[in-house]
Amino acid sequence: MLSYDVMFLAFWLVPLAYVALMVAALLSLGQARGTQREFVTWLAVIVLAPILGAVLWFVLGKEQRSRAQSPTS
Repeated sequence: MLSYDVMFLAFWLVPLAYVALMVAALLSLGQARGTQREFVTWLAVIVLAPILGAVLWFVLGKEQRSRAQSPTS
């Protein structure tokens, strides 16, 4: 029989971490600047491949979109 700690981890912390990652990725995407096409593409990646899409957004997309924007002076 599984201990209470393992059950707590599996049934509460893992889903909570999943939801937190998704919310953070979507909020970050919403605040990033870029074209509408890039936004829709990243939104589809995050929604269709939730964990991988969110991780890819934080590793690749966020940096790519910030480099692509022109400085406002």
